[in-house]
Amino acid sequence: MTERSLGPLERRIMTHLWQTGTGTVAQVLAAANTGDARPLAYTTVMTVLVRLHEKGLVARVREGRQFRYAPAVQEDHSPRSWGGASRALAALVAATLAALVAISTTHDIVVKTSNAVSSRPPRGIREAID
Repeated sequence: MTERSLGPLERRIMTHLWQTGTGTVAQVLAAANTGDARPLAYTTVMTVLVRLHEKGLVARVREGRQFRYAPAVQEDHSPRSWGGASRALAALVAATLAALVAISTTHDIVVKTSNAVSSRPPRGIREAID
């Protein structure tokens, strides 16, 4: 990819992601629309995030029916060249986010399962033991 700088909407969205670390479309939209006279539409923010993902500037991981986005490049106020290295970094960040979501989901399942398990065996097993 050739050297280029971020457009105004891309910069606005990336600035939020650099400050917070991650965000869904709804979270980025809410942050981008705070104090702005002309609010952005949900679909506008979604389109910009998808394009940033396609350019390798953000990574994303599916969370249910939505994606969580994270910056794949560090904040840099000067134009820079984004090429294969940023795509590799985006893939690494996406894999890391996916692993964290999987660990969190597994933890929730284990906690729910352990809370559902009784300390006493079911009646049929209890009678067979006695």
